[in-house]
Amino acid sequence: MTKIRHKILFFSALSIFANSMPLDREFRSTWVITWEYISPSQNAEQTMARIDEIMDNHADANMNAVLFQVRQSGTAYYSSSYEPWGYYTGYENPGVDPLQYAIDAAHSRGLELHAWFNVFQASSIHEGAPAQAHPEWVCRDRDGDPMTSSRSLSPGLEDVRQYTVDVAMEIVNNYDIDGLHLDYVRWNEHSSGSFNTLPPGQIEEIKMIDGMIAEQTLDDLENSRTGRYLYDVEHPYSAGIPYDYSSWEEWWRDGVTSFVSALHDSIQSVKPYVRLSAAVLGRYNWGGWQGYGTVYQDGALWFNEGFVDQLMPMHYHWTSPNSFVQMLTGSNESWSPYLQQGIDEGRLFSAGPGSYVLADQNLWGNHPGIVNAVRNIQFVDGFQFFSNGTWEDYQYWKEAGYTFFKDKTIVRNISEYENNADLPQNPQASIVQINDLEYQVNISTPDHSDAIWTVVALTPSDSADISPLIQDTYYGSGDMVIPINFDGLQLYEGTYDISVQNFNRYWFGSETIAQVTTETIPSFSPTLLNLNIEDGDTIAANTVLRFEFSKEMDQSSFLSALSLSPEPDSLVIEWSEYWEDQGKAVTVYFPGLLEFDTEYTMAISSDLIDMIGLQFDGNMDGISGDGISITFHTEATDLTGPQVTSIYPPSNHIYDTEGVFNIMFDEVLDVASIDEVSMQFQSNGQELTVDHIEYTLDEITTLSIKPFSPLLNNSNCVITLSNITDTLGNSIPNSLVYSFNTTDFYYSNRNFIDRFNSGAGWWQPDGSGSTTGILGSETQFNYSNHVFVPGLSMNTNGRKSGSLRYGWDPDASSSFLRLHNAGDPSDIPLDTSDVIQLYVYSDGSGNQFSISLYEYLNGSLTGDVIEVMAWKELDWTGWRLIEWDLSEPDQVGSWISGDQTMNGDEYYLDGLLLKPGSNSDMVGRVYFDDLRIITKAQGNPPQNFAPAITSIQDTIIEDGSNFYFYVQFSDVNENDIHQINIVTDTSAVQATIYGHTSGSLINIDYEPFIGATNISVIVNDFGFGELSDTVQFSLQIQGELLGDEEPLPRLFQISNTYPNPFNPVITIDFEIDRPKNVSMHLYDLKGRKIKTLFEHKEFQAGIFQEKWFGKDDRGMQVSNGIYVIQIISDKERLKRKITLLK
Repeated sequence: MTKIRHKILFFSALSIFANSMPLDREFRSTWVITWEYISPSQNAEQTMARIDEIMDNHADANMNAVLFQVRQSGTAYYSSSYEPWGYYTGYENPGVDPLQYAIDAAHSRGLELHAWFNVFQASSIHEGAPAQAHPEWVCRDRDGDPMTSSRSLSPGLEDVRQYTVDVAMEIVNNYDIDGLHLDYVRWNEHSSGSFNTLPPGQIEEIKMIDGMIAEQTLDDLENSRTGRYLYDVEHPYSAGIPYDYSSWEEWWRDGVTSFVSALHDSIQSVKPYVRLSAAVLGRYNWGGWQGYGTVYQDGALWFNEGFVDQLMPMHYHWTSPNSFVQMLTGSNESWSPYLQQGIDEGRLFSAGPGSYVLADQNLWGNHPGIVNAVRNIQFVDGFQFFSNGTWEDYQYWKEAGYTFFKDKTIVRNISEYENNADLPQNPQASIVQINDLEYQVNISTPDHSDAIWTVVALTPSDSADISPLIQDTYYGSGDMVIPINFDGLQLYEGTYDISVQNFNRYWFGSETIAQVTTETIPSFSPTLLNLNIEDGDTIAANTVLRFEFSKEMDQSSFLSALSLSPEPDSLVIEWSEYWEDQGKAVTVYFPGLLEFDTEYTMAISSDLIDMIGLQFDGNMDGISGDGISITFHTEATDLTGPQVTSIYPPSNHIYDTEGVFNIMFDEVLDVASIDEVSMQFQSNGQELTVDHIEYTLDEITTLSIKPFSPLLNNSNCVITLSNITDTLGNSIPNSLVYSFNTTDFYYSNRNFIDRFNSGAGWWQPDGSGSTTGILGSETQFNYSNHVFVPGLSMNTNGRKSGSLRYGWDPDASSSFLRLHNAGDPSDIPLDTSDVIQLYVYSDGSGNQFSISLYEYLNGSLTGDVIEVMAWKELDWTGWRLIEWDLSEPDQVGSWISGDQTMNGDEYYLDGLLLKPGSNSDMVGRVYFDDLRIITKAQGNPPQNFAPAITSIQDTIIEDGSNFYFYVQFSDVNENDIHQINIVTDTSAVQATIYGHTSGSLINIDYEPFIGATNISVIVNDFGFGELSDTVQFSLQIQGELLGDEEPLPRLFQISNTYPNPFNPVITIDFEIDRPKNVSMHLYDLKGRKIKTLFEHKEFQAGIFQEKWFGKDDRGMQVSNGIYVIQIISDKERLKRKITLLK
């Protein structure tokens, strides 16, 4: 192809009717909390950098809006003439207007900015805050006593409503926002009754999250209303129901509604394009914690009457696709029956998943299913996720933008505003080609001075039936120059139509669209980017081959293109389902192992093609049609078991009573060989229940072991390992025995600063101005649910650790990494009497690690600003408990402090630090768990007591009935770890245990079984020395068991798919263990839904069969390839791959 440099292809665009550019419309955002973008310790440049990072993340996720908190606790995070700067600015001007900067940053990335405004929750009593300036505005209880913490202003007071409207309108008038988002727009839930629901201090008040409530708090609200703060100085309880109202409930709701209505009218009078939205409780008028009956917000009324333009419920109680669908559309206890007027009038309704709840319950992977299920509901217009910080913890932005938010969208318009403003002028466009892959689009709009949205979209020119895909959205006025770049890896080779349309602030588009067309855009032939072996290598007989290609490949062609000589007995090909690798990465493994001491030749021929039929370019010369061939040799027969290369701590070491024992082996272990039989841990002769994790890196496994019980001080401990094998089945030759003694102290108290379970306000390293000399692509903080300290919890769902991946820039003059914390952990005061500890999983890299604390004296930062722990070299592999005694001068390290002396009177966590050591590794990963304040004690630890289980009554049920019960127990040592075990006297009756704390649910499953069974409930206590309690009860199942009945399934599973590969029909056998609501879908490997076989169908327990005839939902025959069957029932999800070969 002839390259054209700066050739003008079109001076003027083709103008076409706007309705020929149908764009996807879906609202997408997260909530950004104040402490996620600002803190008292950072300067203006750091605040701006944080805001830029947040906006970049939203753009990476293909979101189109941000809910940016600007008012919190009656204080401001913008330039306000009414209220003081907030706590996280240090109550002073931060040197930059965060709201103005965020607006500009959002708009420059094509994002709407919605100012998140806490309404009646105004807990601050800093000078100038409304609760301080007007204490008479604070809510009161029936006795007339005002709130003393978590203060809320009374929605029943006209002065409060007018003041709050004025505060909000200052934002609307002074800032170019796209929306105003109301939170805490309700009466408070607090009470001075039997259960005090008020948090202990100002910071705790600030950090309270709307939308959730503790069960005990709710019970108190529902059953003891005498202490609730639902009255005010003008409407005391003693005066009776206010005039013209039939009930207190009616008055409570009307006060909130009057505010919302008045604010909406005020906005409409000046900037009607600013959308007013409200965050309401996830349940409208059903259930215990609901908006209508508990906190007196009538969200459905506001939506139907047009008092809000967008309703954003906080759906934090629901965690699965099916539960979301049921909550939105299922019955009278769902949203849809109450919203019809607002739906018919075209207002926006968006769902609000609680991402932090999904993280806490280890259900993060439910995000795609929830989104895909909810977007099929006609009246739902998008999503707002709580919160930005949790998405940062999981670094979810690019994955979301590659998967369930793959195609960019704009916001749907509201039909009633169509005539509020003129349509924007029609755009004109021309295109300039820079080179084969780079273009420049020049956009002009005559007579255009007001800021508008401009959307640029791409469509393959020969694909008239494909909707335009948004390339980007732009905001502003005046002419624009837009770059359009391709990477040559797109699955299309041809010309693209580039369409341009202008939109006004209401998202109504111009009458015509400008359209220009590129030259043919080349798509390069696929190449092999990475293979985990090289020509001439010697490999193990159980090696797994991993291929990574530059493009998405035709998977069926890989099977025919791959050859291995001599041919192995069997091989399995598995394509990666990881979002970044789908269709590009494949593994080949050999269940029967390769032959020992054998030379193999592996080849990939030019028969390998990508998804558009381009042939493989094996030698990467830019010309397709050639393959590759490499030769490798397998090792001689391996009969040697795993060898220990290092242990920590060493044998005969004085061992911490809550330490972790680490053993590194010289090869990969077979994890199935590691169990309670192969690992034994004794303390003073008593056998202890042990927990473990195994972590394999670079073909080396490190085994970390810790008992659930703390060890007794001054005790002798023996660890014995036996029969542990490698992946070839070779066992360690003899039992390994390690002996050590414990320290002379025990821990009498532990206060946790952070347990690293997510959402604690840890910044990314590059968010700190102190971080320098890192490789951004290699450096990232998130959370791991694979590498955590064993023995700390029986909760298998919530076990996590902090994970810091780092990479030093070899070209930098110096390198330093600061992992700053601006969340809850940084609010815990420390002094020099404290001892802090942290579990660190070192990578043995030789880098240097420390902990940093802000130093205060008399309420102000000292001149040293920060003191740090003496630097520790990461010279071990595995978990280690490190300690900093703040009273010990020799445990203070050097960084920015001038004297390395702890001479402050108060300290707060700043963060964790890392710097290179001499000859240290350039890349690696370190993990953290349980940062805590501890108190040590000498002598004998306090006596441990066995738990006491509440007795359970004998029960009779009818065959087919569901049966579950709760295990209630008490323990004098309430902080001990516990474990619940259930034992039955027949294998036909099985128990599923949901948790190991008092109140945990136990569900009983039974096969066709009639008669009585004895059930034993055992609660193990892992305090000092293991103790337990047991209760028994009888369960009698009545009914008739027919001898010729088919036994009911005990599992929910796909039992068979045949034939596989298939053509043209496949039979899918599946089993259902109990009555369920089930859906079955077919997906391709890109995650696109191809066919719904049935959806939300009710099944009884049994064995069922479904057939698929290889057609999609349009009735069109699908192409050859691999497809995925997915069966969904509430929290359960089954998958099975099938292959269509014609």
